Amino acid sequence: MRLLIASSVRASRSDAAPMIGLDTNVLVSLLTADEPAQLKAASRLLAAHDGEPGAFFVNDMVLVELVWVLGRLYGFAPAEALTAIASLLESAAFSFEDRDRLSHAVRLCGERACDFADTMIALKNASTPCEYTATFVKAMRTLPGVRVL
Repeated sequence: MRLLIASSVRASRSDAAPMIGLDTNVLVSLLTADEPAQLKAASRLLAAHDGEPGAFFVNDMVLVELVWVLGRLYGFAPAEALTAIASLLESAAFSFEDRDRLSHAVRLCGERACDFADTMIALKNASTPCEYTATFVKAMRTLPGVRVL
């Protein structure tokens, strides 16, 4: 797996500073280098904001789609896709909806071999007034706040 995402910046971003939202295909290009022209454009974008903590916003839907695309279209094993997300988490260049929840999801998926999308659903619901997450997916029973019907 080729990871082209790196940053040594560790400071926090000002709430007033603008961010650039990233779509899944930009991250896929950076992680797989499969389309040279797209990789060049994505790399140029990151380089233009090098040293700016939190310059790029990656929402939860993008991350769920990223794991799916990496697995289905590029043959990444679940652990490799989680490593890709962990590399994003380690970089101060990226902001997320909830960094702690995302880190928890990556950890749970690694420990319990759970599906990333299912884990994100359970953890997002647990962060709301939901009493529990109802599902038919038996593999989700090990996740917090989940009841299998």
